[in-house]
Amino acid sequence: MTAIRIALALLLWASAVGTARAGAWTVPEGRTHIISDATYSTASSYFDNHASVAGPTYFEKLLNTQNIEYGWRDGWTLFLTPEFVTAKFSLPTGVVLKSKDFALAGGARMRLLDGDDVISLQASMKAGGAFDMSVASAPGDSGSQYEVRLLYGRGFDVFHRHGFIDIEFAGRKVTGPRPDESVLDVTLGLNLMPKMQVMLQSFNTVAAGNASPPFGYYRIHKVQLSTVSRIARRWSLQSAFFYSPTGQNSLVEQGVSLALWTAF
Repeated sequence: MTAIRIALALLLWASAVGTARAGAWTVPEGRTHIISDATYSTASSYFDNHASVAGPTYFEKLLNTQNIEYGWRDGWTLFLTPEFVTAKFSLPTGVVLKSKDFALAGGARMRLLDGDDVISLQASMKAGGAFDMSVASAPGDSGSQYEVRLLYGRGFDVFHRHGFIDIEFAGRKVTGPRPDESVLDVTLGLNLMPKMQVMLQSFNTVAAGNASPPFGYYRIHKVQLSTVSRIARRWSLQSAFFYSPTGQNSLVEQGVSLALWTAF
């Protein structure tokens, strides 16, 4: 078990790239938005304690999420996100382990300011097993994650095309030996055509200083480029590619994602 925990502490800081959400904007009262996402990612090297690329290693993950958001009342959105993940990873001995796990998150987002600038506050709780990779440390473990998130959004026009920016900062309290986390997510979107939008996103997670052995300090940075195409009146398809340009005690991860959006 010690070897497994050390391997996970070093290699499996592979928190899922965030599924696209409404950002700072809340869902209209009585409406439901659902994003069904499948993400596949791999890594053959990792960033060591000095942020240098090291390895080799082996990591492979398939993550499925259902992000369900409901407009409870004007300015309030409730959400529920079940996640199921399968993963393979190698120990320092070269042995490859496999695991499957499930996690569930839920919470609410409240709009504080509406207009050209939108500001919202979101609170959520997440519970799950080890390979959720956000709440626990070793196969068979379970844990909880509590998050408070401040979101800012603004729409704009450039070259007669509509765009938006969404900036989110979050603090996470994580139970167990994992350290607490600070998160900064930035999304820039632009409508290139009437039925197609392109998004550039940056996802960043930094550990706090309260980790217990074998866990320590880490940084995760991911950049994602995606297109969202409307395929029917209430249906859109998001296609994405992401990678980790830098980090510390984290994977050099890359992957692809497909998400089906619907609203009713």
